[in-house]
Amino acid sequence: MDIRIAQSEKDLIGIKTLLSENHHSNLSKKEQYSEGFITINYSLDDLKALHEIASSVIAVDSNKVVGYALAATKHSTRIHHMLDDLIQFIENTKYQSIKLKKAKYIVVGQLCVSKSYRRQKIAQNIYKGFQQNYRSDYDYCITSVDLKNQGSLKAHLLRGFKEIQTTHYKSNSYSVVLWDWTESRKR
Repeated sequence: MDIRIAQSEKDLIGIKTLLSENHHSNLSKKEQYSEGFITINYSLDDLKALHEIASSVIAVDSNKVVGYALAATKHSTRIHHMLDDLIQFIENTKYQSIKLKKAKYIVVGQLCVSKSYRRQKIAQNIYKGFQQNYRSDYDYCITSVDLKNQGSLKAHLLRGFKEIQTTHYKSNSYSVVLWDWTESRKR
């Protein structure tokens, strides 16, 4: 298993394939509940645009993408409306009395691990690679998790994310979670 930065169009196609397999529209309600799901259906062009701004971190096994964390920054707006809304929400949120608009943060635009690779700490390893790649430039790592996706929320909290806010988008509720990388610099 190799955890690394996405480097090629082949890597992005691998992300898109895994995304499509796990998008909520392609899963039964039972699968969504037991296995989790992906909310945003990024196109390959969306993934390329995100990659031009900040590279995704991927897990690769036998030349196949089996997990990923999409990276997005304040400059990643206008790629997907849900990501735009999340970034706008973050910009207007405070963490420890700091307005995040003034903070250095990176957004996980989506995290996914292939069904056959789950429960092997791959998501935790992807996040470790994400932190290693981005913590020198950012103080916080932020994402949102659909509250119906409790497995994902638990995995984020296990990694060290903290719930900082709840928001609603259309008919769903989301927990906005933040991983404070400044804490590890203090040790």
